[in-house]
Amino acid sequence: MKPTTSRQNSGLLSAAAVGVSLLVGGLAALLVGRSGETPALIPPGTLLAQFQIEEGTDRMRHRLPGRLQEISGLARVPAGLLLAHDDERARLHRLDAGAGEVVDEFRLDEDGMRGDFEGVAVGGGFVYLTDSDGVIRVFPEGAPDARVPFETLDTGVGERCEVEGLAFVADPARLLLACKRIRMEGLRGGLTVFTVPLGASGAEAPEPFLDLAPEALSALGLPRRLSLSGLEVHEDTGHMVVIASREGRIVEIGRDGSILAWARLRSGPHPQPEAITFTENGDLAIGDEGSGGSARLTVYPRQSDEPGGGS
Repeated sequence: MKPTTSRQNSGLLSAAAVGVSLLVGGLAALLVGRSGETPALIPPGTLLAQFQIEEGTDRMRHRLPGRLQEISGLARVPAGLLLAHDDERARLHRLDAGAGEVVDEFRLDEDGMRGDFEGVAVGGGFVYLTDSDGVIRVFPEGAPDARVPFETLDTGVGERCEVEGLAFVADPARLLLACKRIRMEGLRGGLTVFTVPLGASGAEAPEPFLDLAPEALSALGLPRRLSLSGLEVHEDTGHMVVIASREGRIVEIGRDGSILAWARLRSGPHPQPEAITFTENGDLAIGDEGSGGSARLTVYPRQSDEPGGGS
């Protein structure tokens, strides 16, 4: 996935909007929606077309144990399990997505550490846990019940936006941070993601990876602004998938920064979607806050072996 600067996005989005219009006009796109609402955009061959998100006819829903009342971040770990965390405590839970069970947990080695933790990513032999100010704790995956040492990395993204979502990209090594709310003037703010390259000496200065204008979103039938609550990069296609809890949307974005597909996350199955990742076999997993009860984990089985299309 090649980073796309804000200046480059304008042309890309214009091309994307024209391309989508042609697809719809040629009946090559699958439009899904209820009467009286703008239909979702799910063209065949895209990644989102592999999951029955809007229909909701093929999914597994799990209520997790009470000690995990919220899932604010999800990531896949090498053992084939998922790593989840809640909003306030630096405690990581390993989940079996198929069974909907918490297997075990570990925590960071600092007594009483609390914070507004909003995303987790795994890559390069490390776990990355970000708070809403873009301050990241970096540490190895721990054994069951272990307390693991960590280092702190201030990405500087918090000065630009409120962070809610984190993903790791391997080549070249970098982190992607999703923006829920813009804090700095000069950003378009329709849909904004920052990238932080990881060099040999640590993290480099953040820069906009994606900064779409509100008009670009509304042209595709989306709300003018998306307050992102999670993101993940699909390993096989390199496509980025983001979710926006407030607006109830999931959006697939190509490697060139163009919007390829979007669907609704309806409030019934997804009262407050805050986390997203893909399982080892390619299923889509979304975590929701429990709203006073236990956290929810929803798994959408992949319907096709064909990788998502697009750029």
